[in-house]
Parts: sequence; structure tokens; C-alpha cells
Amino acid sequence: MPKDSLNSAQKEAIEARSGNLLILAGPGTGKTRVITQKIADLVESGIAPERILAVTFSRKATQEMEERLAQHAPRLTEFVQISTLHAWCVNLIQNHGFRLGIGRKVRLMTESQSQLILRQLAGRLQLERLSKSSFIDNLIGELLTFFQDCKDEGVWPEDLLQFAQALPGDDDDQLKIKEEWWVLGDVYNSLQSYCFENGLIDFGDALLGSVRLLEEHPLVRQQVQAELDAILVDEFQDTNWIQIKLLRLIAHPEAHVAVVGDDDQAIYRFRGASYSAFQFFEAAFPNTKVVELTETYRLPPAIVRAASDLIKANGTNRFRPDKKLISKSEIKENVQVIQSSDYEQEAAWVVREISKLLQSGVMPSEIGVLVRAHNHAELFAQEAKRLGLPIQSVSHEALFDQSIVQDLVSILLLVQNPEDSISFLRLLDSPFLGLGSSEIFKFCQWAGKQRKPYLELLAEIENSSLKPETIAKIQSFKKLYEEISADSHRLPASSLLSKIYEESGAVKYLMLTDKASLTKLADFHRQLVEWERLQERKELQAILPLILSIARHETQLQSEEREFDLSEESIKILSVHSSKGLEFEYVFILSLVGRRFPGNFKTHSWLVPNELRKEKAPDKASHIEEERRLLYVGMTRAKKQLYLNCLSKKGTKPSLFVTQDICPDPKLCSWINWIELPAEASAQKSYEQLTRLFERVEKTCEQPKKSQAESLQLSYTQLEKYDRCPLAYWFSYVLRIPTPATASLVVGSAVHEALERFFKAIQKDESPNKESILQYYEEAYAREYNAGPLITERDHDLGKQALDSFYDANTPKFPKPMALEKAFSFEIGGHQVRGKIDRVDAIDASDEVLIIDYKTGKSRSNEKESDLDFAKKSLQFSIYALAAQKCFDWKVREFQFLYVYDNLVLSTTRDAQQIKDTEKKILEIAEQIQAENFEARPAMHCRYCEFNRLCPSAKL
Repeated sequence: MPKDSLNSAQKEAIEARSGNLLILAGPGTGKTRVITQKIADLVESGIAPERILAVTFSRKATQEMEERLAQHAPRLTEFVQISTLHAWCVNLIQNHGFRLGIGRKVRLMTESQSQLILRQLAGRLQLERLSKSSFIDNLIGELLTFFQDCKDEGVWPEDLLQFAQALPGDDDDQLKIKEEWWVLGDVYNSLQSYCFENGLIDFGDALLGSVRLLEEHPLVRQQVQAELDAILVDEFQDTNWIQIKLLRLIAHPEAHVAVVGDDDQAIYRFRGASYSAFQFFEAAFPNTKVVELTETYRLPPAIVRAASDLIKANGTNRFRPDKKLISKSEIKENVQVIQSSDYEQEAAWVVREISKLLQSGVMPSEIGVLVRAHNHAELFAQEAKRLGLPIQSVSHEALFDQSIVQDLVSILLLVQNPEDSISFLRLLDSPFLGLGSSEIFKFCQWAGKQRKPYLELLAEIENSSLKPETIAKIQSFKKLYEEISADSHRLPASSLLSKIYEESGAVKYLMLTDKASLTKLADFHRQLVEWERLQERKELQAILPLILSIARHETQLQSEEREFDLSEESIKILSVHSSKGLEFEYVFILSLVGRRFPGNFKTHSWLVPNELRKEKAPDKASHIEEERRLLYVGMTRAKKQLYLNCLSKKGTKPSLFVTQDICPDPKLCSWINWIELPAEASAQKSYEQLTRLFERVEKTCEQPKKSQAESLQLSYTQLEKYDRCPLAYWFSYVLRIPTPATASLVVGSAVHEALERFFKAIQKDESPNKESILQYYEEAYAREYNAGPLITERDHDLGKQALDSFYDANTPKFPKPMALEKAFSFEIGGHQVRGKIDRVDAIDASDEVLIIDYKTGKSRSNEKESDLDFAKKSLQFSIYALAAQKCFDWKVREFQFLYVYDNLVLSTTRDAQQIKDTEKKILEIAEQIQAENFEARPAMHCRYCEFNRLCPSAKL
């Protein structure tokens, strides 16, 4: 492109050849054109192309720069080094890593592979020093996040250990703090040492190691600097402190360093990027020249005004707070703000509006639908599919969010545990069986009467009322299942799946009906093979726990963003993060509501100590600023028309970004059209959700008939389950789906039995000791235990350690219980409520009692709801209060949750009004059950629900 087509700021940026240059380039100001033309200009000035390094931060950006350079100067693409910074660092480590003790054969680990390594080393690293829970997946995730933060801050394990060593230890609290930091440093050091010895590094290691190589080995630094005369960095706002330090080390004093970016588009702090990168650059490269590109050729005036008003709210926390964006577009369309009454109405309106655009001649590929998180687009996608709109979801979904991948995991779970009826039920509705919802419902009704694991019933399947073709499919699957089960002890998990692909016909089915799922199946299989390469044992029993660990941690499919085909003629649905660098004629941003956009601020278990940080730790204020920058990025993807969709209903308000920053008063914002949609009557959702359970194959399930108003037999567990989620109740007590035992249930049951037997011995004046309670535990565990990889020696040991600690903390003052496992049953409104109380203690010198319930899960100390609030609101204790009153005439002074693992006691009471409210609540729940109202209540608890793999509404 000739220089006379450039504006003055672009020319200035291109022609600056000496010293250091910082180009502030707002959205649509031609930054890619500037950086590619600048490369050509540097070559024209006499710099050899092979002595130019152009740095990006994703493979996609690297490819785009290569293509742009090929268009402008085809000769140069073979010589100019265009690379991601991480790839450049990995290459340096491969050549010089031996100086750091890294093996010559260097392999780059993905996030999921890092998890596998840490989980594999969990026993050797003694992670129980940091957590008493048998559920270590969250701990592994938190540790890896912390170690990555350390690497971004340039903190080595020895730095952390020295920090811990220097901490005071004058009292018990200080000693505990000192010990925890020491353990963190020790685990970090041991993990990194193991990885380095085996030639394994992640992106953080690549950067950290490169900086150490260049700092501590002058010969390496001299060699690198001698090869480069110019360094250009694209998307500079995606850098952080250690990356800028690396730039300083690879650039010789006379090298020309030019960076291009926009601090208002810094949106990757969760990946370690720093919004302070521009200040860091000026400090590292004194006398930097700053050129501002302010003329945008993409954005219409209304969008520029709305986006500018938004980003101004970040105030002085911008590199140049007074910088302005100037529109050169002649499009006069206003920004549209649409306020809906609920998410269903929002989805329906957007689909109707897009349909109008398509009818007017707009191409599908000219439309982008953006969301803060990919699950926010689910209702829109469902409605768009229903009406036949061509959509392509390009959000970076986690690997295990994919339906076909969940099906594959269900197969592996079923092979490992034949009693896993939930996995079998999911497979009935998968491409591997594909029965159809009416047949599945009939199967559940038939199987529910047998009260056996589903797989055990297959030998009797001919006795059911299923269609002959359905029975044939199930029998064929049974034969395949038996074959792969027989091979599961010797073949790798990936080989088992290959056999299933070949013999089930699923691949052929997906080829004809769902090629997108076939691609995801291949993605999973490729990842599985990679995971197996890191393991000594590759059979299913060894691999499955690692797969489940990765699934629970929600690891992304790739270490970088997945590529997608923008040329496909379809409406693109993508997260705002994914939209960076893209543009559409029409952009719809969904769900601009509180707690969605901006999302909630989340902190981690450990933060890099301030004494070791180069930048202030993130807080709520900086989180809001980043969320504001994220919305700014989304808004500036639109070339013609921007639609901002918000909600206003009970408990939900429009995003503060809309009502405070973009348009505080619609009457005064002439560049914005504010449309408030009338509220619509909510449709009955319960039955729709139930039929959606099996909608992937067909929707033929007939609505069940209403039952008569007969009395119910309800336990606390049933009441609590319905109160939490009616659909989970439906799965458990209407369909009666058998659920497999889990490690927490097996160990928890054994701990409960040990405590019961221990206190029974006290009741009988037998004076049991620590050996007694541990023996009771071992005997109970032996009965409960079902051999398999899902219940580990660690699970067993944690239960044993909990009882050991419980005994030490309470001896010798163990009370003599008044009652143990006390059964009760009482009537409310014709319904029977029944249950058992773990322990009842008489309070000396009074007629009052203490009701105690053992908890073998972790306490809620790290959750939003405090432990005490949980006890105060507990439906369980309210039911016990009713039982005490109606069945035993007890005067209860206190109700106590006793968390055995933490030796934590939480006490609460119940008054007359609370008891009355509980009676009312029980009646309401019973009425809802009789009315067959089984609507899902998706929330954070979905991720722990045993039925989340079946539920279409699960919030994971």
C-alpha cells in the first residue's frame, strides 16, 4: 500500500527507525497495516530481513501477520522471523536449556498435561500438607494457578523458599503461616525439578527460563543480541512484566524496538497479561517515543461515542487517559440498547432481529453474537437452531463441555464401574445407541421397578416392553461392552475407544448427521493419546482418574485459542475474548446484566506475596476495570450496527456499564436508541426441561399423567434434594436412577459407622480407645470398599487420619450419648416425614439435649456462604427440631454440625417461628411433588450433582 494512503500518525510510526517506539493504536486505526509496512520500511532502510524479529501472542496472529506481509512484500516472508514469544522462548530453551538442568529433548506441556504430572506426583509431594480433603483436584488447580502467577512475576522456587525462611515465627499463627509458605515453595521446587529433569516445560517455564539464561549467561545473551537489529511486538497490551524484561534482554543497545497495542484492550490478565505493560515498557526502555493512532476507519460515530464513554470510566488507570478515538466512517446508525424482561425474551428478540437482517440481504457471516461466557449463549443457540438459522459456535469451550466427549467419558466410567447407571442412561441417548426419548422413558420405568443397576438388567431386557429394534440395539451394545471390558486391563484407554468407534457405528452416524461432533471426538482422542504418553501405566484403571481430574478442572481444549473457519457462511457465536481481532457488520452483545457482565471477582487460595510482586495484586476495582475493557473490545467489533442487550427483572439489573457509563439517561443520549420490551408471560418450563433431556435424538416422550393427591413418604434427603433442585429429585425418586458409590460416600459411611460403634461402646461403659475407633473404621471401610481407581489409598488414609485427630482432640472427655442413630417419623398434612439423627447428648443438670450431625465433607470456610449461615439455614436441623417436638418431646438447647475432618463444631438453634415455617415449607414441597413440578434450578451446585451429565440445564 503506498504511503500517500496513510495518515500522518501512521507515516510517523512507520518511518521511525531509531530508538524505541510505542504505538498506541485504537480499534480500527490500521495497526496491522502499520506493523507490516514498518517491517518493509526497515528492510528498505538497510536492515537485513533475517535480523528482524516480529513477535505475536498467538498462532493465529502469527499467521495473519505472515499473510499481510506476503501481500505487501512477498520476498520478505521467507526471511523475517515472525513468531509467538512463547515459541521463540521454547526454541531458546531447546538450544540452551541444559544450562538450567533441562534435558536436551524439551517437550512443551499443555495445561492438562501439567495437571496430570502434578496429580501423578501428589503422593511424593505430600500434598496432604496443604489439604485434608481427599478431593485434590481443586487443590491441584489452585497450585498450578499460583505457580503460573509466580512465573509471570519472575519468582523462582528458591525465591519463595527464601521468603518463607525470612518470615517471623514468634507465635503459633506466625509459625503456621511460615510453614505454609515453605510447603508451597517446596512443592513448587519439587514439581519444577521433576519436570526439568524430564525435559518438560510449560509456557511459564519457557519465559522464566529464557530470562534466567539471558541474565546469568552473558554468552547466550551476546549471541541472541548479535542476531537482531529490530524487534516489533504486536498486541503489546497482552504482555506482562517478565515478557518486557525478556525484550530488554534480547535487544542490544542500538536495536530498534517498536511495540504496537492499546491499553484499553488489555483483557488477558487471567493469562498473566498486565494492563501496566505500557508503564513497564517506558521504564525498561527510557526515552521511548509515543505515537498515537486515533483515526478509526471501521467504527461509526455512534459506536465510537458509546465505547469512549464506557472506557472513560476507567479514569486515570489508563496509559493516556486523555486519548480520543475519531471516527472516519460515514455510517450514521445509532447504537441499540434493548432491555428484555428475561433471558428467554432476550434470545427470542435477537433471533427475530437477525432473521429480519437475513431477509433484507445481510449475509450470515456479517453477524456476530458475543457473550461474556459461552454458556450465556445457550438459549439464543437453541432458538436459532429451532428456526433453522445458520450458526457456528466458536467460543473456546472447555474440552469436557462437549456433549460427545461426555458420552465418551461415560463409556469409560461404565467399563470401570458396571453399576454406574447414570453413565449407561446417558449412553442410551448418545450416538452409540440413540434409542429415542420415548424408549428411554419406557426403559427407565421398567428398570425402576427392578431396583438393580441398569447394566445388570440387560440380561433380562427381552422381558421389557421395548420395541424389538431397541432390544436389538441394547443387546448389540452389551456384546461390545463385554468385549471392551475384557480388554480394559491390558489395552490403553485410547485403544478401547478406537474399538468402540469402529464397532458401534457411531463414527458413520456422526459423519452423516453431525460432523462438528465428529471433530470434537477426534480432538478428545488426540488429547487422550497425549495424556497417555506422560503416564507409565496406560490402562483404563490408571488413566481414568486423571481424565476425571482434568474434567473437573475444566481445562481448555488447547493451550491457545482454537481456530475456526471465518469464511463459513454462518452467524458466529463467540465469547468476547474470542472476538478480539475480528470484526462484523452487525454485533449483538447478550446478557449485559449484573453478575454476568461484569462477572464476579474471583480470588485464589494463594497470591504471590507483595514482597515478591512487580505489580499490585488484582482486586475488585481492577477486575471491574478489566471487565470494562472487555466490553470495550466487544463493542468495537461492530462496523455498522451495535446491539447491546440487557435485562431488568426481579433480582436482576442491567449492567452498570450500560446504566452508569454508556447511557446514564436515555433522554440525553441522542446516539443511542433505548428499547424496553414489554414483559411476556412465562411459559411452563418444567415439562419442557424434562423432554429436553433426550432431545438430541428425537422428542417423542409423552407427558406423564398427573398422579392422584396421595400421601407421600418423605425423608430429609428427599426434601433437601427437591428444595435444591426438583429435577434432581425427579431423577432420584421418580425415575429411581441408581447412583454409583463415590469415594466421599464410601469413606463418609465408614467414618459414620466407626463413630456410631465408638459411642455405642461408651454407652455400654466399655471404655473404647483410639485403636478401637480405628478398628471400627477399617472394618466398615472393608465392607463399603469396592475395588477400583475411583477410591484410592489416599481416600482411605484421610478418613483414618480424621478419626485419629478427632480422638486426640476430644479425649478423655467423650460424652455418654442419650441416643444414637435415633429414628423418627411424624405426620404433616397427611404426609410422613422420616429420618435418623446421628447422636443425641443429654446436657448435665438440665432437661435439655444436644442434637449432633456428623459431616464428613469439607467445611464451607472458603465458600461464599459462611459455615454458621449454613447451619442457621439448614433444613436438616429444622426437620430435627420438628422431630424433637413431635416425636420425643425433647427440649433442644443446640443443634451442632460436627465436621470430623476439620474437628469443627457449628452450633445453632431453632425458635417456634422457624419450626412453623419449616412445617409450611414441607407442605409446599409435598404439593409441588404431587403436582409433578420438576423444574431444574441450575446453580453452582450443579457441578457436584450426580446427575449433571444427564441434565440439559446443568450449570457447569
